[in-house]
Amino acid sequence: MSLFQILFRHLRQYPKEICGALIAMLLSALAVLYQPRLLEAIQKDLLKGDTSKVISDSIWIIGLGLIAIVAGVLNVYFAAKLAQGVTSDLREEVYEPNYELNNEHFYAVTAFTNYISRFICFGNHYNT
Repeated sequence: MSLFQILFRHLRQYPKEICGALIAMLLSALAVLYQPRLLEAIQKDLLKGDTSKVISDSIWIIGLGLIAIVAGVLNVYFAAKLAQGVTSDLREEVYEPNYELNNEHFYAVTAFTNYISRFICFGNHYNT
């Protein structure tokens, strides 16, 4: 099984977070991309002297800025929640077989490590 298959298997468990992050990112991008058009309209209205239209477009541009900020925060929230969930699931999948090991396995590894350490220390002590 390839790494992408494993990753996508875990990503399927978080459809709300994926949709939330994508929608928030799309909304933020649209708000940011529409602001230059409003700035251009404000410049034209300033040259015409239409102050009511300038105020109206300025309110729209502030609103779009606030929408972009909120959408950006929501995007970070959903993306972080997705990343933490998938990482936790992957970690659990990798380490779950270790939970089933009994203490005898760890005692055997510890004893073997102690024997190797003693052998190395004895060899170093003998050479000096």
